[in-house]
Amino acid sequence: MTLAEAYERQHYPIDLPDPVEAIKFRLEQEAKDYRALIRVIGQRTRVYEVMRRARPLSINMIRKPHSQLEIPAEVLRVGRSCRRKAPLLAKNARNGAPCHLRARREWETCHLSG
Repeated sequence: MTLAEAYERQHYPIDLPDPVEAIKFRLEQEAKDYRALIRVIGQRTRVYEVMRRARPLSINMIRKPHSQLEIPAEVLRVGRSCRRKAPLLAKNARNGAPCHLRARREWETCHLSG
């Protein structure tokens, strides 16, 4: 590694891309559309939920694109720690807002802030 590369890595680090954007990019490279993901991710509705960011990638959904589309697993795991919190919030009402609004607010904070 040269001195310039070390400086750039320290002062201008490149973040990993969003998993959905990485999948879209790979599909574009192979001149395919979302239908090609049905054999990789699963059912058609699940593919569209993932691509709209309504459903996070599960472990199996990470393994298959990693092996079949050759997308690095580190990229697909970005944001994996975020979970939907609706069932938990329905049991633990903390403030006056209805639980479905609290769940949406926390999900948006978790998924859209990054």
